[in-house]
Amino acid sequence: MKGENDDRSPHHRQGDAGTGPGHDPESQEAVTDAIKAWAETVQSLTPSLPTTSAPYADKLPTPSEVVADAYDFAEHLLAAQRKFAEDVLQATAPVFIPKEGSKTAKSGAAAR
Repeated sequence: MKGENDDRSPHHRQGDAGTGPGHDPESQEAVTDAIKAWAETVQSLTPSLPTTSAPYADKLPTPSEVVADAYDFAEHLLAAQRKFAEDVLQATAPVFIPKEGSKTAKSGAAAR
């Protein structure tokens, strides 16, 4: 049975980036090792690919550049979404502050 402090809880938060739900370095390493072994096997069984002479082929990004660009884009998008959410919270903050003389403000003061 999962408890509130269970690390497997989807609502459990870690302080460090790269930890928490969905981050399992051991599993990721095992998958990476399996992919490396598969790639080496495929490479040893297949003839080398011919070079392409397509126009502008040298202008295409490398797979590493595609991955880096995708994650850079996602990072910027997430930062922008966070900023937007924080701005919305700041803009709506007055709605959540009790007004003087309201029942909420009186009961809050009386409760102290």
